[in-house]
Amino acid sequence: MEQNQVLGPEFDLAFIKSNQQIMLRQFRGGEIGDRLITEEDLRQIPLQALLAQDVHHLAELQGLIPDLGKHYPVRTQAESGLTLENFEQLGAVDAQKVVRKINSQWATNANLNLLENLFPIVTRLKGLWPNDRTVFFEELWYLLRANLGARTLIMIYNGISDSKEKLVKVKVEGEMLPNSGPATDMDLSLWAHYESEMGLGFSNINYQSAKGDWLATASIMQSPVLIMAKIFQYNPLQKALLKTLFDGLNNA
Repeated sequence: MEQNQVLGPEFDLAFIKSNQQIMLRQFRGGEIGDRLITEEDLRQIPLQALLAQDVHHLAELQGLIPDLGKHYPVRTQAESGLTLENFEQLGAVDAQKVVRKINSQWATNANLNLLENLFPIVTRLKGLWPNDRTVFFEELWYLLRANLGARTLIMIYNGISDSKEKLVKVKVEGEMLPNSGPATDMDLSLWAHYESEMGLGFSNINYQSAKGDWLATASIMQSPVLIMAKIFQYNPLQKALLKTLFDGLNNA
């Protein structure tokens, strides 16, 4: 029964036991994998949350990894309500409830930041658009990932060839960091399938909550973009903010 109730993307959680030992739990539907990792692994594994007993444990680790918390939520026992013993005994359904709660807080903080700083964010992005398309989309990737609370995020867009003579499809994707490269044949087929739905501005095409699959199209200065993500929830505030963001990017 528990496996049938687990909805949305796969996810990974970790709990700090000490600087040298961190318990990683990987949830794949109803299947759970456990192993110990080190602080170096935290730079590579796309967690949905890093948990700790108290601020002291976090402070020690933050001394080793200064940007801890930039890529995923970091919570103490008081904030998450989870002891190490509770964490090690979490079933898939209860773990998902924890993830959804923390992910919602994480995304809401990003939503509020975007709302409060919309004009300077849009101004900065618009300054990048004509000069460095790659940097523009990688910064947009970070912004969308945070505001969606996405586990993974992919964007396909029209880039400019090295010869600057034609447009080429480029894909930026990642879990913790954005990676840009040429679109594959599969990407091009997907683009062709949704091309007729690519209008002006932002349009949410599909969200399947059971799998966490989210797909949208957007247009930036009349240049279409296909956006796909694995997310845990999608609410009216997120939808309104994304529409406002793309409206701002398209306004002269």
